[in-house]
Amino acid sequence: KNEFGEALGPIKKALVKGVDVDKAKLQDEVADGCWYLAKGCRVNNFNIPEEYVYHEVTNVLDCIAVFDEYWRKEDIMGMWCALLNFVTLYDLDIEAGLQNNINKLNIRHPNGFNINNKKHTKEEQDAIK
Repeated sequence: KNEFGEALGPIKKALVKGVDVDKAKLQDEVADGCWYLAKGCRVNNFNIPEEYVYHEVTNVLDCIAVFDEYWRKEDIMGMWCALLNFVTLYDLDIEAGLQNNINKLNIRHPNGFNINNKKHTKEEQDAIK
């Protein structure tokens, strides 16, 4: 699965099955996306332009439409920013989601990250290099 699919999974499940969105799962997945977005910005010394940050959305279909607009342009930065609309729409506690990511990483890597950690596959190690 790619990260976009994971982030949209709880929304898709709710729409298809007619159930409430699993906000905890959505929060975790959007927080994962925020980590990738922040890392990409930091590595590329990039600030997110204002036009990406604010979209006035009032329902899930508006959120999906904004995401789809960037998807069609193959604009990855725009897609991640569009996913952030779900934070507002579902009143997610993104700071708690980000802290949860940090807690998971601290458990996974109690002595800090090490590329030679045997928890990573060869493919993951090669991708990190």
